[in-house]
Amino acid sequence: MKAVAGMLVASAVVVAAAVALLGRDLLSELVVGTAGPLLATCGSWLHIASVFARRREAVTGALVAGFAVKAVFFGAYVVLALKGLQLRPVPFIAAFGSTFIVLYGVEAWLLQRQAAQG
Repeated sequence: MKAVAGMLVASAVVVAAAVALLGRDLLSELVVGTAGPLLATCGSWLHIASVFARRREAVTGALVAGFAVKAVFFGAYVVLALKGLQLRPVPFIAAFGSTFIVLYGVEAWLLQRQAAQG
């Protein structure tokens, strides 16, 4: 749970800093661009940590299943953000892509650390 809290706080700080630097007119794109990867990584990490605690040998299967779910989720999320909410593509994709890369890197590091601790 500490990992999820850390991801939430760090993401909020980054969005606040980006808005302070780039202006409030990008707030929607920054928040929505950050929220999708943040929700997915938090949910994914909670699920993986739960599976790891119960049955470590099932983690790979959970990761594969999660990949399929996230592929559908992210496809729908991007279409909804760009077509439904009509967000500007460049700031949205910049926020989405950078948040996605960083948070999934954090998730990989957390998984490696958890596996090493046994």
